[in-house]
Amino acid sequence: MYTEKIFIKSTDVTLKRTLRPSALLSMAQNATGIHTTKLGVGSDKTLDRGFLWVIVRQELKISRMPGYEETVTLETWPGEAKHMFFPRYTRLLDGSGAVLATVSAIWTLIDINSRAMIIPSKEGISIPSEKTGNDLPLPGRIRSIPVRASVEYTVPFSAADINGHLGNMHYLDIAEDCISEISSVRDPKCIRCEYSNEIKYKEKVTVSFGSDGDRYYFSGDGDKHKFDLLFEY
Repeated sequence: MYTEKIFIKSTDVTLKRTLRPSALLSMAQNATGIHTTKLGVGSDKTLDRGFLWVIVRQELKISRMPGYEETVTLETWPGEAKHMFFPRYTRLLDGSGAVLATVSAIWTLIDINSRAMIIPSKEGISIPSEKTGNDLPLPGRIRSIPVRASVEYTVPFSAADINGHLGNMHYLDIAEDCISEISSVRDPKCIRCEYSNEIKYKEKVTVSFGSDGDRYYFSGDGDKHKFDLLFEY
């Protein structure tokens, strides 16, 4: 298990002074990268050989978002790999050890040129799993809600990551901007993400959204279906 103390900075929070959901994802993903390298699967085994780590699905469950200038503890560990998929679990704890939020994610590796998934075992890539007793349910499929509005979005330079596509955390920012009348006053209790196809730098997509009570659904489409998100408040 990898553990890290994190001080919540002004750049991590919203105007409500609580942690931004996208910042939580960024923390989880950065810690995952550090831990994966410590486990012997650094960029020399992946990026330098033409393989990219990508996330297929993830789910955030939130009891309380930490606030500005709060110090929290992040814990992350790998679950048991299943063929081409690598589960990863993350918990955020407050100063007393209470769980503030959890993130469960399914990672996979793709070829940098074909963008197709590879079979890690054939490339000599494996990550040992850990049994902590705190494993989380893995994220499942998202059921759609009828959409009522849409906006056009083009991936800017500032949102493109090392893989040349829209970074996972930015999907959450886009969604919150679409429902700013809600996100500016309330923190979500659960966020589910399903990524079907990447959105590359400068690519334009249509983001459609709708709601059912306290559930807000988002769908991204371009030349192909790109993603589904579900926020629950």
